[in-house]
Amino acid sequence: MSRHAMTTTMAVFFCIVAGICFIDTLDMVRAANELPRLLILLVVALSVGMVFESYKNSIKVISKAKDQTALDKSALVRLVLFIILIAAYVILLQPLGYFIMTPLFIIGSYMLLKATTLLAGVLTGIGFSVFVYLLFVLFLHLPVPMGILSGMLG
Repeated sequence: MSRHAMTTTMAVFFCIVAGICFIDTLDMVRAANELPRLLILLVVALSVGMVFESYKNSIKVISKAKDQTALDKSALVRLVLFIILIAAYVILLQPLGYFIMTPLFIIGSYMLLKATTLLAGVLTGIGFSVFVYLLFVLFLHLPVPMGILSGMLG
């Protein structure tokens, strides 16, 4: 399987997971489903971006079959690790809270997918969490899982 095919498979998987999560939001009240739906939209947009980026790179790069096989094994390992990372995020979101798990998830995802430097991942994770706190908690007064920080931030 080519690298482009593996990336497309991963993107389709992420879109399916996002679709399942979207279905779960149908039972939520409007105020509670806005943040998950925003994150679902982000996952779908990034997945589509992955496919286009991979397609663009596959046109530019012609590699040997041996190198391609090594890339496929690496991509498969990253896919499995990313699935574990998503599962850990979902499981630990309620007990630890959004503002602990989300920066850790973003940093872990960036590092696992080799998307950016550690500093950029940390700044993105913290910046996104601060943005969500200001917008959703302070401005819109929407419920966000606070976990162990409920006494400090809630």
